Amino acid sequence: GIMTSSGKVDLERTVVSPRYYLADAVFLVGLEGERELLTQIHAALKNPVWPLALGRKSFVPSQPVYLPDGLLERPLKDALAQWPPLAKCAHDMSIRGLLEDSSEGSMRLDQPLAPFAERRFGPRLVKPILFPAGGEHVSHTAAA
Repeated sequence: GIMTSSGKVDLERTVVSPRYYLADAVFLVGLEGERELLTQIHAALKNPVWPLALGRKSFVPSQPVYLPDGLLERPLKDALAQWPPLAKCAHDMSIRGLLEDSSEGSMRLDQPLAPFAERRFGPRLVKPILFPAGGEHVSHTAAA
């Protein structure tokens, strides 16, 4: 709870929020855009100014997030589909992914809006995609 000036806990101001955590999860994140910006991001991942964290300061990546050969000259969807599996168990499995889409998909209210100090977020659309085992082809799925 929150302490009042009299030293008592104000139970009416306590905020309880559910938290969900993943254990032993592996994610491949890709960005698509102008080469100059992607080159800057790639360099920053190699030598970050501050320690990297996954959502919260205490959740540091267990392995480096920098991929030395991660800067590619191809569409994002193709690069993700052709990337080797990151986990040993994923070699024979289809892998579910999400790609941002400008016209269709599920809405997420997580697009940061300027000024960033106000911590406001707007909508963006994400579309599920299935990367089959072996990375031979890519197909869209109907599941969310």
